[in-house]
Amino acid sequence: PSGYWKNATPMNLTNEEAQKVLNCSVGNSNKNSEKRYGFHKQTDQFYVFHSDNTFDEQGYPTYHGFPIPEYEVPNEILVQIKS
Repeated sequence: PSGYWKNATPMNLTNEEAQKVLNCSVGNSNKNSEKRYGFHKQTDQFYVFHSDNTFDEQGYPTYHGFPIPEYEVPNEILVQIKS
C-alpha cells in the first residue's frame, strides 16, 4: 500500500517485525530530534523511525519507519546498537 509520500522508501518489514525493531530502537541524543534508530538482525538492515506526533488508542506515540543505509545512522547510535 502506498503512503502519503510518492517517493517515500517503503517499509519492507511486517507491522509486527517493525514494532519489534522500534521497541528495541535507540533514541537520538539530540534533544530536538524525535528520531529513533533500530536494527533488524534477520535482514542485516538499519531503520529510522520518525515520530508522527500522534498517539494510538492506548496513549503510545506513533512512528513511521523505513530502511536506511548504515552510513546514515549517527555514530553514537551505531555504538549503542552494535554493543
